[in-house]
Amino acid sequence: MIDSRQHESTLLEVNNLNVDFNTREGIARVLNGVSFSLQPGEVLGIVGESGCGKSMTALSIMGLVPNPPGKVVGGKIIYDGENLLECTPERMRKIRGNHISMIFQEPMTALNPVIRIGDQITESLLLHQKLSHDDAIDKATELLREVHVPLPEKRIHEFPHQLSGGMRQRVMIAIALACEPSILIADEPTTALDVTVQAQVFDLLLELRQERKMAIILITHDMGAIAEMAGRVLVMYAGRVIETATVDDILQKPEHPYTQGLISCVPILHMGSDTERKSLNEIPGIVPSLTSLGHGCAFEPRCQSRLPRCAIDMPITFDTDTDHKTACWLFEQR
Repeated sequence: MIDSRQHESTLLEVNNLNVDFNTREGIARVLNGVSFSLQPGEVLGIVGESGCGKSMTALSIMGLVPNPPGKVVGGKIIYDGENLLECTPERMRKIRGNHISMIFQEPMTALNPVIRIGDQITESLLLHQKLSHDDAIDKATELLREVHVPLPEKRIHEFPHQLSGGMRQRVMIAIALACEPSILIADEPTTALDVTVQAQVFDLLLELRQERKMAIILITHDMGAIAEMAGRVLVMYAGRVIETATVDDILQKPEHPYTQGLISCVPILHMGSDTERKSLNEIPGIVPSLTSLGHGCAFEPRCQSRLPRCAIDMPITFDTDTDHKTACWLFEQR
């Protein structure tokens, strides 16, 4: 676990970010007032169910929101003193990959199946680092070795289908690290991998973070991964940040009913022989359509602790403890 409070300067600051999508059902506010900061060397976890805005937050930082139908309609994304939302496409191409990189979901679809591994890694090296082809191949080979791909001199000439899922994910990490970025965004980096390979990938990310002193934004629905990797956590629901705290506070005293539900859904594997095994908890209902949100709390229809006001007014964010913020009316009188 990384202590997020050991750094003083701010590397990335997202302030009141709003993103709309034009759909057949109407305008969907997929990100609604998202704000957070990232310190150098920090591991920040973003957790929530599918459709809560985690990946869209990452795409907004990378300048990859598809337009149309999507559009950033408000807010700021400040990286190293520069508002990325005001950058020209040419400037964003220089930042993307060179300073901020992203590991996308599903490496088999993110990697081009008809281009050799080495050529996919060297693409960013040739673009951003201006290396010769031979030097780029040498560095690509070293990157594969750094992410623990066996026989990198051989693998660099192979195609994605010749590698296992775990090896393809390591190639994706190598591509993301090629230009030595200061921020690495890992969007569900272990999707479709077995638990053993998942643990290896997480260990690798922490090892590389330590070696390269880079910050990581880990996007996941896995509270176990959050516990292992993150120092600070954002919990997102229906496009909003509904709770933020250190990982210890989130796991030991979650405050928002949604966060409590996420943690209670985690199965308990280590139980004594005399302990009665209980049914796995679940959060009733589904994430609502973003085109049909009312004025109240988006979680209200699924919440077991809802108040009358929850259906009427969207909750503001309360400072419930030191470094702990929760968007829930339950904390209005505390």
